[in-house]
Amino acid sequence: MDDSDDLPPLLVPVEEGTNLPDVSETSTVQTENNDKVPVTIITGHLGSGKTTLITRLLNDETHKKRIAVILNEFGENAGVKAVENLMKKKGRFDYIMLETTGLADPGPIASMFWLDDELQSEIYLDGILTVVDAKYGLEQLAERKSNDMVNEAIRQVAFADRIILNKIDLVTDEHIKDLETAIRSVNAVAPIYRTTRSEVPIEFMLDLHCFDDRSKDPFADTNAGRPPSATHIDEDVRTVAFTVPGQVDLHKLDAWLQSVLWERTVPGRRKDTAGGMEILRFKALINATGNDRKCVVQAVRELYDKQEGAFWEKDEERINKVVLIGKNLDESFPQSFREQCLATY
Repeated sequence: MDDSDDLPPLLVPVEEGTNLPDVSETSTVQTENNDKVPVTIITGHLGSGKTTLITRLLNDETHKKRIAVILNEFGENAGVKAVENLMKKKGRFDYIMLETTGLADPGPIASMFWLDDELQSEIYLDGILTVVDAKYGLEQLAERKSNDMVNEAIRQVAFADRIILNKIDLVTDEHIKDLETAIRSVNAVAPIYRTTRSEVPIEFMLDLHCFDDRSKDPFADTNAGRPPSATHIDEDVRTVAFTVPGQVDLHKLDAWLQSVLWERTVPGRRKDTAGGMEILRFKALINATGNDRKCVVQAVRELYDKQEGAFWEKDEERINKVVLIGKNLDESFPQSFREQCLATY
């Protein structure tokens, strides 16, 4: 098998001010104007198999969706502008795939969808897919940047809701195990799918609702414990996941999140240290005081959003589930959350 994508790109590069990209139609299903259109961000290094993945998705008629595909080569602003232009033709498509360039950081791109209130009324971010090249993934994750910044491969894994481990036929089982350990040391909660030639089940990629309470997977694998260590990559980036019983005061939660995300401190526990704490991704399912509905909290870097979700079931345990992925995290978060966020009576 060739290391590079063997199918030609179907995507149209979009700059601000350019014409609308073509819409690839894979069925004749109609979309009601009042429905929000889901957007999936696909990221991964050059040659990992992103384009082949999208090509297969467009040629698959089983999902019965009309998918518009945008290649975002010019940064997050151009990507959002392209989506805004595309929405002028709403009704000709019912799903948007936004493919980033190989070195793109998906965080700012995802954040831009939250900053545009008008755009939020028409679309919603369904999830972030990261494609990892099984042959070169370890090398890419282990790359050290001279400015002590987190490299692009680690950021792409950290932000992922789903991880596709592609081209596994090119490496040994031992290599795959080492690579998955490296991935899990960064992102301990995103499901991983092993494949060759970008062959991935539709249900692993579309209609995931990763940014609301309707996710197909449990909201967070908070029983994952401390992720495995991978000594050959940046160990400063890791996952902290925990559960806390009790009811949360949302005003206290706001103050806690602002300290963690904006000031980069863990309230009541420690101040930021040289080198810097940085939250890349935050997810939480919250049992808010005085509310029979779940509260879903999502954050990408400094930007966070709270949404009211479904009602708690009568026999469902009302417990707070929290996941943080970032740099220079420690074990003080659960205690800080309990002390700073729980309601007192």
